[in-house]
Amino acid sequence: MRRLWACWTVKTVRHKFVTDMPGIIEPDTVYVSLEFNTTSHLCCCGCGNRVVLKLSPDWWSLIYDGETVTFRPSIGNWELPCRSHYFITKSRVVWARRWTQAEVDAGRELEQVEPRQRPSIETPKGKGAQGKKVSLVKRVLKRFHK
Repeated sequence: MRRLWACWTVKTVRHKFVTDMPGIIEPDTVYVSLEFNTTSHLCCCGCGNRVVLKLSPDWWSLIYDGETVTFRPSIGNWELPCRSHYFITKSRVVWARRWTQAEVDAGRELEQVEPRQRPSIETPKGKGAQGKKVSLVKRVLKRFHK
């Protein structure tokens, strides 16, 4: 039986597409730089630490549906004192269970494996999976910024 670990949604975040990351990050705001394939936000637990995600097929993906942002996989802040773990789905923060140190270590080990040799992760298809991948978003935004 498949267990769903995401347990509650506590807040929403807004997004801002930027070229360069600002020096001061506003709470509940995810900054997305398509030019540098990077995002930045303050940890959703409220601890105030900055969280930076590298957008790429090997790390995190961004789905922008024209109104909201979704990041996959989950965001695990294992190096921060809070060790928070959450998803950002349709601009909502959905908390996930805390990983054990053994799970964190296994995840880090998997990150070292050549991406083509990693086990594949199925992405949802069909209803509810409408979203535009980063590459498409980049092309669309470039048209508006000429």
